[in-house]
Amino acid sequence: MFRIFKSIKNKRGMATLAVVFLVVFAMLTMGFLLVSASGVNERIASNKYHKQRTYYAADGIMTMLAEDIIDSAYQKYLSVNSKIPPNNFTGASVGIASPGPYGAYFYDGINSIHEVRAQGSGISSTSDQFHFAYFQVSGDIEFTAQLQDSIVPVDPLNAAAKAGLMIRASLDPASPYADISYGADHNVTFWSRQLSGTLAVSPTVPGPLPSNKSPLLKISRDTTSNVITGSFSDNNGATWTTMGSRTVSMTGPVYIGFAVTSALSTKLAMAQFKYSRFGTGVDSVHFNPVKIAYTLSDLGDDNFLVIDTAYEGTAANKKYATVLTQRLSRARASFIELPHQDTMYVPVTFYDYHTNSNNPVCPPWPSPYRYPNRNLYFEAQNCCDGGGLTLHMVQDTLTADRKPILKMPTAHGDEQINNWYRPSGNPPSSVAFDPTTGKWSGLFPYLRDTANDTLERFLPAGENWMYTHSTTYPNMNNVVIYDSLAFKALVSEPGTFYYQMDGQPDLNTGAQTPPFTPLDSQGFGPELHDALYSIFDIPDPGFYGGLHNYPANFSFTMEMHTQFTYVMGQNQKYVFSGDDDVWVFVNGKLAIDLGGMHGIESDSFFLDIIAVSHNLQNNHRYWLDLFYAERQSNGSDLRITTNLFQLAPPRTAQRSWRRDYGNTD
Repeated sequence: MFRIFKSIKNKRGMATLAVVFLVVFAMLTMGFLLVSASGVNERIASNKYHKQRTYYAADGIMTMLAEDIIDSAYQKYLSVNSKIPPNNFTGASVGIASPGPYGAYFYDGINSIHEVRAQGSGISSTSDQFHFAYFQVSGDIEFTAQLQDSIVPVDPLNAAAKAGLMIRASLDPASPYADISYGADHNVTFWSRQLSGTLAVSPTVPGPLPSNKSPLLKISRDTTSNVITGSFSDNNGATWTTMGSRTVSMTGPVYIGFAVTSALSTKLAMAQFKYSRFGTGVDSVHFNPVKIAYTLSDLGDDNFLVIDTAYEGTAANKKYATVLTQRLSRARASFIELPHQDTMYVPVTFYDYHTNSNNPVCPPWPSPYRYPNRNLYFEAQNCCDGGGLTLHMVQDTLTADRKPILKMPTAHGDEQINNWYRPSGNPPSSVAFDPTTGKWSGLFPYLRDTANDTLERFLPAGENWMYTHSTTYPNMNNVVIYDSLAFKALVSEPGTFYYQMDGQPDLNTGAQTPPFTPLDSQGFGPELHDALYSIFDIPDPGFYGGLHNYPANFSFTMEMHTQFTYVMGQNQKYVFSGDDDVWVFVNGKLAIDLGGMHGIESDSFFLDIIAVSHNLQNNHRYWLDLFYAERQSNGSDLRITTNLFQLAPPRTAQRSWRRDYGNTD
């Protein structure tokens, strides 16, 4: 032992021992790293295996649900709202005589949105005034829908305005009912009327403010006990707060749906509800130990949304989760394949005008015919002589910023044509128009003046702009709106596109198209004519009958500026039909002249025919400028068919749910 220590004390021995220690440490470290790397690789492989397993399980459930949709066997998955088709509601004004405050109901099938607009004195007391989008149903029912953020409070001081879900015995204003509603004061309430004509009561105090202001509302009916219960959730259904239950006897099918009231007879309220039939479930048998939680939503019109989550572990502690989302469209021939139809969005600029004396589209009636209190006037068809089709109202050329020029005033309200397509308020030259974008510089966002402006009914949607805004309407106020028209590929003519809103059969599908009223929720919105019409006993033309039986926003102009390339011998054409005024310019020269307030008129041109008169050269690019004015309130129609947008036939793409996971358009 002494010799060992003695040798260690030797410098050479010390160095040798250090080397030995380093070698041993390196070997141990390398072994540890190799073991660690092996563990990491093993865990990576394990994670990949588990992740793949959950993906295949999610894909399997998606396939199973899709096959049941193909075979129309999906009803078994719908556990909530299963009795009420999403696209089968009917709108009706309850307790509102005509002429009088009105309402409207719209359904957006793509986004599963139900929009209700309403006036009326309210839903309470012994009778009601509101707008109702309803469906008739028998038996037990549970109805759930989410009120969207876009609810428009009617008046800061009018807390009685509300929107919600209702079950009602009939459409009689005094009918027994129960409803769960969200008010303009942001409170949730449950009201009911047990017997016809009796006083409606609320057994609960106003509910708490929903934290997200887009509460889920739920109303249910038990036919055995005749008990109706209303509740809401402000956390997307995780928990529910019951606002009340009451026995309300009803016989036969009941009316159930969306109820909205402004609680004011002079203003509109608007609310949007998101609703679909849906069902949820968990599959833990077919892919054990992987569990799959799925939701199938029936959006209506053979459109479905499937979301499934495959995971290991528990619902509270999901591991290796895979989420698949897919929108499915079921074709009538029983296969899931969504043909892609080419669509071209062409920018347009709208100018929305009031229907009063400041409307430059048409001057007012003489003073004896004015309604003295509101300064309201008839729409343009009544405020001046329509005159029918009127040629030569504009010059053959345009201004430097591509606007039409009045040629000679007529007796038909065209004195202000030079201002029809410009912002109101005499803006300076710095407020300029760019035809390539269809937009103006120097404008300001348009905001509704709820305190002083009694004519403007809506918080406008989309891009709404204005140069000046005065509550006394000086200098013909208008709202400038940037939008687009969706031109669809015409199936029968490859390379040709069309835009159609004229109440006639669609050129592709044959289904009846709605009229051309694109500003119903923009600009000033539909404006009231009730008081004036009640004096003259004339039906309110704001109610456009037939397919568009709701108040519409008339009195607007529109301009479109686009470019095309002229190619000789390609049979390039432009076909227009509609009302009222329309002028189309090619290369800055008038090509279609359909001025005046008239019914549907048609005209067209072929570039090969007008090439000489309009100075068109082969393979050169030119402007096409369209100017439109809607000056009547008993109809609005527009159809454009053209192959100027592109020469090559559009490709027909096909989409299939089998290869489009994650694509929800």
